[in-house]
Amino acid sequence: MADVEAFIVNTIVWSRKKLPIQILCEDYIFTTFFPGRDVPHWISNKNSGSTISFTATLSPHLNFRGLNVCFVYTLPADREWLLEPVHFEINNKSSGTKSVYRPRYYGLPEEGGDLVWLSHFFQANQFTEGDEVEVSFGITSDGQIKECGVHLLYFVEEGQASHAIP
Repeated sequence: MADVEAFIVNTIVWSRKKLPIQILCEDYIFTTFFPGRDVPHWISNKNSGSTISFTATLSPHLNFRGLNVCFVYTLPADREWLLEPVHFEINNKSSGTKSVYRPRYYGLPEEGGDLVWLSHFFQANQFTEGDEVEVSFGITSDGQIKECGVHLLYFVEEGQASHAIP
């Protein structure tokens, strides 16, 4: 993806610039935006539309470390800014806790194209075994979310190799 670029909007100073694909970091969340029509194949839980639900399955031999969250969206051709930028909300229905993330930077798809938003959200101890969780993705009212996905990240105990488990 070395030669791939996307329009990135900075909501702090309201600038819009076409840049090479970058990884943005804020509040323990690593985010990137890139052109594409599908949630990556390695994301284990997928759904068409803007919401996905799952039951947290935890293991005594694995440590929960976070989530990869992803969605594919498109906008009308004439949009250069979003007054209500993209966001996602993690709602742990079992515990009644919610986390909302609204990035300070977001990507805009090329005219007639789609954009993939992929975030790596580090949050240890956010879920317990059997928690019912809903992740919803939002975008300005005239945008369309085509597909979304969530992948739970686990790491094995110290001294063993770490990896994500579907």
